[in-house]
Amino acid sequence: MRYLRVYNDRSGESHFEDVELASVEQRSPVSSARARVAARLAAEHIVFREVTVDHPSDEPHVAPRRQFVVHLEGEAELEVSDGQRRRIGAGSVVLVEDTAGKGHVTRRVGDTARVTLMIALPSEPALTGSWSLQSWETQAANGEIGHPFGHDAEGLLIYSADGRVSGLLSRAGRPPFSRPRRHAVEFSAGEEAERAAAFDSFLAYAGRWELGDGGVVRHHVEVASIPGWAGTTLERELQLDGDELTLRTPPRTVDGVEQRGVLRWRRA
Repeated sequence: MRYLRVYNDRSGESHFEDVELASVEQRSPVSSARARVAARLAAEHIVFREVTVDHPSDEPHVAPRRQFVVHLEGEAELEVSDGQRRRIGAGSVVLVEDTAGKGHVTRRVGDTARVTLMIALPSEPALTGSWSLQSWETQAANGEIGHPFGHDAEGLLIYSADGRVSGLLSRAGRPPFSRPRRHAVEFSAGEEAERAAAFDSFLAYAGRWELGDGGVVRHHVEVASIPGWAGTTLERELQLDGDELTLRTPPRTVDGVEQRGVLRWRRA
C-alpha cells in the first residue's frame, strides 16, 4: 500500500515522494477475515468534493492545509515546481503538504468531472512522546547509502509536551570496557582505545524543540556528547505517518559528495 506525497523543501521548491506504508496482518474483529492494516492516522474532518471550476492550468497553488486527497472519479495531472509531473486517476491517494513555497499545478485530464474525498489532517504533527530508532542511513547524491552506526543501530528520541527533546543514538552490541569500574561513574575504567571507540559509537544530546514552517522541526541543543554542539540548532525535515516518523538532515558535502542523513523512527 502506498500514496503519493507532495511537499515543499526549505527553499520552497515542491517535490513528489512515493511513500510505502508499513502494515501488519490483523484478524477482523467481526469475522474470520484477515487483512493487512497500516497505522492509524488522526484526522480533523472529511469533505466530499466535486470540482465545478478547475484551477487554471498554468497557475501554481499551495495546499490550503495538510490533507489526503482520495480521487474517486476523473483524472488530473499534478506538476511540482521541480518540473516533475504525475497522472492521478480514480483510486489514487495523494498527501498534499506543500502549504508554503512555490506550490504545485493541477490540470484536469479528459471531460469527466473530478470527484474527491478530502481528509484534513491536524495542522501540526503530534510529535509528543517517545520514538524508537528503526534505521539511520546517509543518502549521497551519487546514490551511495551509508549506515553510520551499522544496519542495526539503536536509538531513542523523546519529545515532551513542555518543549524538551532528548535524543540518543548507539551502535548495537557495544562491548564493555576490559577493566571493571570501581565505582558508578568512572571514565578511566577502559583502555584509551576502548574509550575512543565508545565515544565514536554513541551520540546523545538534549535541549528544546519547536516546529518550524515548511514541515521542519528544530532541536535547540543545550547539552551534547559532541563538544561544540551545545548552543547550536539542528533543523530536520519531518514526515509523520501515524506511528512512523522520518527525519531528514539538510544536505552537506562530505569528501566532495553531497549527502543527507535519514533517520526513521517508530512510536515507542
